[in-house]
Amino acid sequence: MGRLSIDDASVPRRPLGGGWGVVAALIVQAVCVSLAFALGAAGGWAWSWMLFLAVPAVNVVVYGMGSRRAP
Repeated sequence: MGRLSIDDASVPRRPLGGGWGVVAALIVQAVCVSLAFALGAAGGWAWSWMLFLAVPAVNVVVYGMGSRRAP
């Protein structure tokens, strides 16, 4: 059970939190992109790109490391 095999790669993964995890990821993406453009328009282009780093970070948690194998 502790060892991975080639067959484990074909087993689909469920997102962390199920449907709520997917909704949370979508909301975070929309909010971060909106805030990045708003901050940039206010003269903060040098720092607004950091908000874009939240998008892949949330996706890694929801769809990657935190997800469970489907039964």
